[in-house]
Formats: sequence, C-alpha cells, structure tokens
Amino acid sequence: LNDVSLPKSITNLDGRPIPKIIHFIVQSECLPTEVANAHTKHWETISDHSILYHDQITIDKYMAQPRKDFPAAAEKYKCALDPLAKMDLAKLMLLWDNGGVVVDFGHITGPAFQNGTFISDTDECMFEVDADLDVNPRFIACKPRHSALYAAIVKFLTVPFVDYTPLFPYTKQTRSLTIGSVRSFMTMDNKSEGEGRKGDFQKERGHFEGDWIVLINATAIDGDLFTSLPMKDGTLNETRLRLVPKQEQVQCNAILRNDSYKVDIEGLLDLVEYGKENSTCPHFLHYIGSNFNERSIIEGRKIPKFVHMTSKSRCFAKEFVDAIGAWRFEDYSIFIHDDATVDKFMSREWPEFPLLQEARSCIATGAGLADLWRYMIIWEYGGIYTDIDNRPGPLFRNGSIITDDTDSFFDVDGMGGFPSQYFFVGKIEGRCC
Repeated sequence: LNDVSLPKSITNLDGRPIPKIIHFIVQSECLPTEVANAHTKHWETISDHSILYHDQITIDKYMAQPRKDFPAAAEKYKCALDPLAKMDLAKLMLLWDNGGVVVDFGHITGPAFQNGTFISDTDECMFEVDADLDVNPRFIACKPRHSALYAAIVKFLTVPFVDYTPLFPYTKQTRSLTIGSVRSFMTMDNKSEGEGRKGDFQKERGHFEGDWIVLINATAIDGDLFTSLPMKDGTLNETRLRLVPKQEQVQCNAILRNDSYKVDIEGLLDLVEYGKENSTCPHFLHYIGSNFNERSIIEGRKIPKFVHMTSKSRCFAKEFVDAIGAWRFEDYSIFIHDDATVDKFMSREWPEFPLLQEARSCIATGAGLADLWRYMIIWEYGGIYTDIDNRPGPLFRNGSIITDDTDSFFDVDGMGGFPSQYFFVGKIEGRCC
C-alpha cells in the first residue's frame, strides 16, 4: 500500500475545516495482493483526497510520544488490552493533530461516499451514530482540535484500567465509542440542511463550544456509506494492530515512579508570593500566610505533604484561624491562595487543557471558578485541598493515613456516594483530577 499525498492547496481548498485526508491504520503496509487490490480499487476513485496508511510501527512511535495536551495517552495506549481500543484511540489522536477522515481498513466506499462530496466544505465534525446516539468509530471526520474530539479523548483516557477488558466503552456485543450521550454536550439546531447531499440519512446538526457537529444515522441503509471488504478472519486480523506482549506492557495498576515526588516548588512559592506577602489586615482580622517546610517533599512519595486552601484574601476571622491551624501537621506545608493568586494561576496557558480558558469564561460565579481551580491546583502541584472551614477529624491521624504510595484520597458523600469537593487529595497530574 502506498500513500497518496496531495498538496494542501487541494486538501485544504478555500479554508475547508475538514481537510481532504483519509487515514487508515493497518498492521503493515504489506498485505496480501488480493486484499490490497480490492481496497485500492475502491478508494482510488476519490482522487481529490490524500490517502495515508499508518502501520503498527509508525502508530506505536506516534502514540508513545509524551504529550502536554493528553499526558495519559501514551500509558493508556500501551496498557490497552483490546486491539480495537488501541486503534480507536490512535484514530482520535490522529484527527486531533491533523484532521481529516478515519475509516476502518476493512471498509470500502458505498455510493453515498464515493464521489467525495458527502462531507461539505462547511462541515466541522461528523460522527456516525446509532439510535442511542452512540458513536460508531469505524468512520469519523473532523477538523483538527475540534472540541468534540477533545471530549471523546478525555472520556477515553479517564476510564479506569481495571475496566480495560473489554475496554469501556466497548462491550462483547458491540463496538461503540460513547461520548456520554452526544446530546448531553450538544446544542441541537433543528434547521434542515436540505435534501440531496445527505438527504437519505437521518441526521441532526448541532454545536458544542462553538464548533459545529453533524450526526448521521446510517443504520437503516447500511451499505450506502460504506460496505465491508470481504476478508477471511485470518486476513482481517493481519490488518489490525497487534497487542504489545504482556511481558512488555507496563503495569496498568498504579505504580510508584522514581520521579513521582517531583514538584515545581519554585513555581509554587512564586505563585503564592512566599516571603513577599502584604501582611496588613483590618484590626478585627488575622493575617495567615503560606508556610513552606522543605521536608514536605519526599523522594519516593507520590503525594507531597502540601495543604492548599483558598479565600478571598489572607485576612481571616478568629474561627477560621483556628480551623486552618488544625491542618499544621508535622512536616507539612500550607499554601493560602487568595483571589489574585487564583486568577494568576488560572490565567496561565494550559496546553494539556486546551479548552480551559473558554470554559473559564463561561463560569459566572466565584464559587464555580474555585471549584475548577481546586482540581487544577492539585493537578499541577499535588497535595491536599481543603475548604478553610474544615478541620481534620481523629481518623485522619494528622495526615499519616496518606501513605507514600497513595495516588488519591477522597471523602465520599454518604447519600449519593459522590466524591466531596470540600476535601480531596491527589498526586501531581493524577487522573483523579
């Protein structure tokens, strides 16, 4: 199989959001002649699209690269225990970085797709869905860095490793990629797109975070969009990604990494203006500044011995002074983040959370911003977050209940079983956040 690479003047003509690039992921670019010929015979009819084949070696290297936008992607890919899960995660990442169309190799064009006009010059992202709005990942078309792709990748990466066989959102009966319910993050536009281009398909059009999405339901007329390339099971397996042998896989349970204790303490001290705070308060309030203990960072310990709190200012009434003082455990540091510190921290560029600033602009209350901030501060620096009116109880044992190999620690609500927002503990860049 040989790539067909066209210039951007063709694939991105007139600023087209979804570039005319079709990606196929295959185990090897060397396939049985009859399979390769049958495949190219149908796909070469779309002459104005680049066609790129990504083999196992290329995809493994691509997915192993460290990323700031999706730091868990490399580990998740390597730990996948389902070859289709590996392939679908790689598909989403390819589209996020490059845009275009991803199609399972075992499919060839149906009449609706053959002339290449099924995707218009204004479409931004297109998913094939079933009646329950679950996405069928055999075909996805999207512009690079579309917000729905981000939602899909995050959903994929936050699945616990224990559920990886069969990989959620896969089941033994069906292979579907559930981005929640698609309607849960879409504002639907009921205007008709007109008959003709996609007139034979049940379709809905909507948007998410300002990006347009088209949903198509081709279940009733399967074959018009794509048809399956007839292949024996053995030959089909030759086209799919192989699993990494178990002995070469990283342990998918939480492991203690030698560098898991490392934290940008200089950046944190600069953030809270350690040693530079203005300690002036009205006479009826008491100033509490941050307190850094060098023994709070321990090599081999996942969660640094930090306690993070936030308040409008660093001037507190007596009852809050007593509550904050109860968290001064041995060898722990306490960091007080006022409104200015929170704003400074949240205003940073966050390549690992590309929609953060857009989401932040939609938060109308200070309490909502604080809710977002508390997860971000633990993600970046690790430690304990607690509200200023909390006190540790006797079972917390002065923090010793958090051991060196603890990844995260939550107080769970007794009514609904939900993790609390007023107190939680996490390591740096922990998936709990």
